[in-house]
Amino acid sequence: MSMLSGSTLTLEAGTPEMDQVDFTYNLYVVVTDFLGTASAPAAISIRKRSTPAPQFQLSPPPILSIYRDEPLNVRVETQFSNCPMPRSDMAFLWKQVSAAPSIPVRYLASTISQLNIPANTLAAGSRYKVAVMVQMSGDASKTSESHYTFSVLRRPLVAHIAGGSSLLVSATSSFQLDARASRDPDVDAGQDQGLTFAWSCAVGTGVSQAPCLQADGRMWELSSSTAVLRLAANTLKATTELPYTFTVSVTKGTATPASFSMPVFVSSAPVPMVLVQSEQGSLQADGSYKVNALDRLVFTASCGDPSLPPAFGTTLSWSFSPGIDLSDPSVQIISGQTTVIFAAGSPLFVAGNTYVATARCVDASNNEGRGELSVFVNPPPRGHPCQACRVGDVSCIKHGTALTDTFQLNCSNWVDGEGDTPIQYQFGYSGVINGAYKEVILDWTVASAVDFIFPSGDPITLQSRVRDKFGATTAWSYDAIAVTSIGGRRAMSSQMTSALTLLEEEVMKGQPGTVNRQMSAVMLEAESQLSQGLISLEAVAVFTGNLTNILQASVSKAYIDEGFVCESVGLLEIMSTSGNLLTPQAVADASLVLQHLLSSTDIASLNEACVTKVLGIIAASLAAHFRGAACQNVDMSEALGSMFGESQGVIATLLQKFSVNLVNGELVQMRSNATVNLVTKDVAAAMNGKQLSLNLNGVVEMSAFNHRVTTLLLPPTLSNDASP
Repeated sequence: MSMLSGSTLTLEAGTPEMDQVDFTYNLYVVVTDFLGTASAPAAISIRKRSTPAPQFQLSPPPILSIYRDEPLNVRVETQFSNCPMPRSDMAFLWKQVSAAPSIPVRYLASTISQLNIPANTLAAGSRYKVAVMVQMSGDASKTSESHYTFSVLRRPLVAHIAGGSSLLVSATSSFQLDARASRDPDVDAGQDQGLTFAWSCAVGTGVSQAPCLQADGRMWELSSSTAVLRLAANTLKATTELPYTFTVSVTKGTATPASFSMPVFVSSAPVPMVLVQSEQGSLQADGSYKVNALDRLVFTASCGDPSLPPAFGTTLSWSFSPGIDLSDPSVQIISGQTTVIFAAGSPLFVAGNTYVATARCVDASNNEGRGELSVFVNPPPRGHPCQACRVGDVSCIKHGTALTDTFQLNCSNWVDGEGDTPIQYQFGYSGVINGAYKEVILDWTVASAVDFIFPSGDPITLQSRVRDKFGATTAWSYDAIAVTSIGGRRAMSSQMTSALTLLEEEVMKGQPGTVNRQMSAVMLEAESQLSQGLISLEAVAVFTGNLTNILQASVSKAYIDEGFVCESVGLLEIMSTSGNLLTPQAVADASLVLQHLLSSTDIASLNEACVTKVLGIIAASLAAHFRGAACQNVDMSEALGSMFGESQGVIATLLQKFSVNLVNGELVQMRSNATVNLVTKDVAAAMNGKQLSLNLNGVVEMSAFNHRVTTLLLPPTLSNDASP
């Protein structure tokens, strides 16, 4: 090799220059300019193995830093060796390399391509190293291993006094300041936080602050060391302009102390005390909350003693500054005006603005109290529009062949002004396939670019959006490409066979996300080709069966959280909205996939969009089941009975997962045209026009008839942790 020159070194297959195997070679390169000045040698080590081994990389790249209240998610992205060899399933073995503290064995026992450790599991202030071994199933000689290092950082102590941004109290009434929400974030909620409390009080601002005086003029010494400071009636004089500023300081061992100050205005009138809080968002050091504009937001207020029901004759009202229209359809005010709910996606809050939520309480004697809470609306990341280009071209080419050409959708150089990193990205695409609009939305990822294959369509619209670590999300941005069919029955048959082979290989490699992404294109192209007469209905039935088998195998190798469930549900939705793909066997297979997804213990909750899709899938499956039974002259009531029984259980699970974050008494309406149209049209005849209800243990009744909107009402008696 010493005689070789040029900026690129190319070795033939088999690397005959390296005649030893299981041996590490060190290659050196020296660069010399036209004057003869040589650089220092640069080196690279290459190990030649006697047998081919899997190739992989870890995402996100090590070294990573997280906090204890954040989950750890590490994904192995694998490739088969380029050497000619039979391909088989890859096995993944995880182990801890570093010493104590140890990672619970149940998380390392995973044999899938992802390591997932829930929040509040690892020890703050610790550094961990894990190893992953990727092995070709049944052949220990074909093995690769890599290490992953990450640190769990400590969070600072949090001090907080409940009630909002300021308080108004009566001089003639007793009241208390509650700092029990103060905590050490590295200790689980509900456990002893181990904090020490100290209270102080001052009047004035800045350097002109003076100690508080009691109503009789004596100096006030606050000796309380508990989390709750109780003040008797007539302790304080009424304020004029400047409030009393009460400060609680919390300490714990060697941790940096934290403090929180609450301005307290005192009225000579017997005004009721109002406490305001936000159920969502991140509490800031000044008592304000940081929220996202498009999130579901819940504000609550109490009038008088929060431990007692409101006194007879009291009324509560809300206002926001800058002004917000509380009569907007996206707003619910429930529980006697004590709770204001802004639906997810509500357009009423503007990113970057700060709002003051004010709750006013008027008692039976017309005395008015108020409470205020400041809310900052977190702005999303900023960057240039994401761009789609065909892979492998020098310039950006925006046309290609269905299922053959790969396109990359890239969102590079995005930043977050608030520093809430890492940034995450969500990708998808849509188009009109066989005369119907279809949309595919993927799960969120830390990767700023993703590769796609697409079904035929002109245009295929690619979409992307970006969010920060806290969840502030941009609007969707769009780009368009043109994708043409390969054309011809023989070419199409060969292309579909190749597509199935590639999907099977992704399952072998343990890449369920890639399977979902590619399978959506394959399903949509099969539907398109069927409509053009390029493949037969019988061939599509066999093909769909192969796809559902692959999907079942793929989800069995996946870490199933909310994001993966909703992404996979999107595949089932494609199938359910195409009558030609939804064969009786496909219905049965899809039901198994759905039940497997929803049985995961790693799903804390499901969002409304995801639940709505599942309801549509159930409706389409019922309709397809009915049509299949009708064709076979099977008794309709018997045929549909078992299907409805299975659907009941799925809907019960959906409601429980969806209700986790709901407020008791909150009304949620889910609109699903598929549910109403398909069930009404196809099931009514089978049931002789009788109304059909799915009754979930007397808790929720979902009526399929005589309603244009299916309404799911969570009664006040159903607690968030109740079994459905």
